[in-house]
Amino acid sequence: MRVKDICMSCMKEKGAAAVCPYCGWNESTPPASPTHLVAGTILLNRYIVGKVLGQGSCGITYMGYDILHMELRAIKEYLPTLLTLRAADKLAVTLDSKPEARPAFREGYRRFIEEGEALKAFCGDAGIVHVHECIEANDTAYIIMSLIKGQPLGDYLAGLPHRMNFNDAIRLMMPVLGALSRVHHAGMLHRDVTPDNILVDDEGKAWLIDFGTARYVVAEKIRNPAIALTDGFAPCEQHYSLAAQGSWTDIYGAAAVLYYIMAGQAPPESLARIHRDSLIAPSRLDVDIPDYAEAALLKALAVRANERYQRISEFVNDLRRARSDSDKPEEEQEPEETLPAEHPDQLRPLHTNSSLYSAKLEAESHRAGAVPEDDETSNAEEPSNDETADPETSPSPDRKAPDLKWLFNRRTLKIMLIIIVLGFIIGLLGSLVRSYVIPEVETGALVPSPIASGTNPPDAITALYLN
Repeated sequence: MRVKDICMSCMKEKGAAAVCPYCGWNESTPPASPTHLVAGTILLNRYIVGKVLGQGSCGITYMGYDILHMELRAIKEYLPTLLTLRAADKLAVTLDSKPEARPAFREGYRRFIEEGEALKAFCGDAGIVHVHECIEANDTAYIIMSLIKGQPLGDYLAGLPHRMNFNDAIRLMMPVLGALSRVHHAGMLHRDVTPDNILVDDEGKAWLIDFGTARYVVAEKIRNPAIALTDGFAPCEQHYSLAAQGSWTDIYGAAAVLYYIMAGQAPPESLARIHRDSLIAPSRLDVDIPDYAEAALLKALAVRANERYQRISEFVNDLRRARSDSDKPEEEQEPEETLPAEHPDQLRPLHTNSSLYSAKLEAESHRAGAVPEDDETSNAEEPSNDETADPETSPSPDRKAPDLKWLFNRRTLKIMLIIIVLGFIIGLLGSLVRSYVIPEVETGALVPSPIASGTNPPDAITALYLN
């Protein structure tokens, strides 16, 4: 089978026909962007690159074909669009002339490879796309994955006759939540749980794709967080360079997706919720959801990281309690708890100073002069006392980082200012003493000489004058 006889859209053999008889793809279709590889490009004499399936700020995913195993693949190319260009040969990747391009590209490249290699360990796990290998070619890197035949979650929901109810939404999201739990257990984070990064296959099963570590690293290096975040699904800590990220970050994203599935709209942008929380409870949007499940969902969507669930398994268990056994499919009834217990201490957050992040939120709230109000647009129900974390007593989500909130206490600042002023005054007095008093003592202007007066001074004074 010759490469030119293969359709670059469906990877079926079309022969010499210019238009594929199976999918209608025209082989003369040019690339949609000059940064895209030309359809028919072969990587390492093994992988055929087909049409573009999707593109993000740091990568392009192509339809692919494994010549060795004769199987369809998805091929993801590392290509941060703000840093790179495609060379004249339409293969090699070249860097932009900006001074920050090279270090940002290299760090993102390293994390892209590390992430791909780590995901190979989840081969066969439900909800996580199988990564076969990572390769390097054209001065960049590629992740070779199994191809999931399906569509993004947003497109899938748009094709439904009505919004999903609570039970159907939980059933759809359970593989994604389980995948996140296993990823956290392995010490990794996703960082970009959104409808665009969840695929629903032809059988209605959801798959988590496109981990965002490399994208987030590049965004930080070039100081442009917008390329790594999706409004409505990114928690506040992802907007601040000093804020710790951990399992609680992915929990917010997963809860936002669950909210989106049932409510038909994304939650408000997280930063806009700092001064006044405008999140509307799902029940007020005509969503049929049990009270306990709604409380769990709103807790997972808390603005402050330490007020959210710290483990996916805790969130899932509270959601499951809201479903009666009669509503569960038989295969879900036993055993109920199937998720591994995450170990947040094993996670590798990008930053570790969430105390400063909390202080920054406090400062912004005070500057705005706003106090959260309970009205028709605020949360309908607060989580019960046994499931709400007290910000003063609960552990901080930054892996036991020291609590630095006292640095921003007004009374403490006043005391520190007084101490500084007193220290300055004491230092000034000391300088005056050294400048005026001591020279006079040394020259004998202040104290008459005990030798001249015929007295017997103490030994120390005698030594002073004799010297």
